[in-house]
Amino acid sequence: MSPLGRLPNFGALTLLGLVYCSQAGAAPSYQSINRSFSNGPNGSFDGMSVDINRDGIGDVSFKHVPAWGTGLPLFYSEESVIGTNGAVVAQVGAQPQSFAKADAIGPAEFVGPHLNWTAPGTFEAQINGFNGNPEFVNPDTSIGVRLMITGEPHYAWVRVRYIPGEFGRTWAVFNAYDTAWETTPNTPIRTPGVPEPAVLGWLTPTLLLLCRRQRRVLPA
Repeated sequence: MSPLGRLPNFGALTLLGLVYCSQAGAAPSYQSINRSFSNGPNGSFDGMSVDINRDGIGDVSFKHVPAWGTGLPLFYSEESVIGTNGAVVAQVGAQPQSFAKADAIGPAEFVGPHLNWTAPGTFEAQINGFNGNPEFVNPDTSIGVRLMITGEPHYAWVRVRYIPGEFGRTWAVFNAYDTAWETTPNTPIRTPGVPEPAVLGWLTPTLLLLCRRQRRVLPA
């Protein structure tokens, strides 16, 4: 989803700006995944659980289902993700849970309370396939995740990418690259990568103004 679409009003922009300017309390924890999901004939699927905060229990579960065929590579596959262990994933808008579309968080965007979230442990959010999100073909796109630890929200991301194949020649590819979670509760976390130039140019003057105002009101 476009980052501008996540800023419905100036209040949301102000929140993001203040978070952007004051990350002193942030303490993200990172880990590599580097997993390419396997493909096979006749709709065989591959799955993976990701333990984002490394407490021994999976937090999100991914499913990769190549399109049904005759053994030849097909260009299409279905990808989905669901939160487990009380975690939830960011979805586009307030869609019905049974038709949730995973939100494609772009590079250098914040994952935090301003996003829309699926209900815990109910339905999968579609990455590609029926009701999928075409923005996951872009590089440096992440799934937003909200963990609940001792009753407090911790925000996280999992960087993924869907690469369509070529009919009869190459399989569609789904990769999960890395993940990070914010160890400080109630603190947004920023996704990896460089923001889009148009978005950066639009936000920079406003963020500078917000930072300047914040420095005036904060005690020395």
